[in-house]
Amino acid sequence: MNSRARWPLRAGAWLLLIGLSLTAAADPPRAELRLVNSGPIYLGQQVTVDIELQVDGWFAGATVPPLFSLDSALVVRQPPFAANGSRRIDGRSWATQTWQRTFFPQRAGLWRFPEQLFGLVVGSDRSDGVTTMPLTVATPALDFVVLSPPARTLPPGSGRFAPAAEQLALASHWSQVGAVSRQRIELSGAGISNGLFPDLAGQAAAALPAGVELYASELERADSWRRGQLVGRVVWQLDYLPEQPGSYRLPALRVDYWQPRSQQWQQLSAAGYQLELAAAPDAALPAILAAQWQRWLWLLALAVPVGAALLYWRQPLAVAVRATYRRRPRLGRVSLPPLNPR
Repeated sequence: MNSRARWPLRAGAWLLLIGLSLTAAADPPRAELRLVNSGPIYLGQQVTVDIELQVDGWFAGATVPPLFSLDSALVVRQPPFAANGSRRIDGRSWATQTWQRTFFPQRAGLWRFPEQLFGLVVGSDRSDGVTTMPLTVATPALDFVVLSPPARTLPPGSGRFAPAAEQLALASHWSQVGAVSRQRIELSGAGISNGLFPDLAGQAAAALPAGVELYASELERADSWRRGQLVGRVVWQLDYLPEQPGSYRLPALRVDYWQPRSQQWQQLSAAGYQLELAAAPDAALPAILAAQWQRWLWLLALAVPVGAALLYWRQPLAVAVRATYRRRPRLGRVSLPPLNPR
């Protein structure tokens, strides 16, 4: 039998082997989405979606997650690792791998979490031994609604909208460095990114009294994960410099935020500062020098005649002292009268 006659037999054999392998292969991988948020979702709130990958076998290699982006949302850096586990599905044990995706919606209305395509390496047991196979699995889309919190009047310079967080903390400390009043402000919160904090430097600039300049700097801006929640932190340093001496009332700062759990507005405040700046010592120095110069002139005017009188009376006194000193006998010498022999 020639090669052309054998080709149909070989093709049939290959098809038979592929069919047997597919029959003996494990079930295809699956993916489920779960919205971690239990209550209503509000504008700017942390939204977390669990993506659970399920394989009939085990994960034999590194899973390749897709790049995650979402329009009209702040997407933060995602946790780089997944949680591995197992579940009973259809009476069998399936290996699971759970990935989290966290974002903060920046608009209200209907939202759709898009499909995600993961690359897997699945291991399974077959009649001819253990095999590994690269596969892909697509997650379904997920629809949800984002609500706007009740209207709230925010302080000038706070930003477009108030942050939504489980908890916020505001700390403020004042110190005086020469003519500069320095304020150190720390704002931190759970369930929020530092990119959604209000601009407290802008709020201070909007309420700045006349005659005072503001120099603002950020000492720290960081995010960290704690038990599935994003914790944001920002530290500002605000330096207030008055242009001239006087009394100034430096502004108090306010942070309004929406708490989704209680569905209520919460407010934090940092007290203002009363700045009292006296005249600088250099400003009074010319007047002090002028007063002292007048005193020295008066002293000099009195010293000239007194000195002249002393010089006048000193010359006769010196002559008399010298004459007296010449008439005094010198000690240690004895003068004897000459002998007069008779």
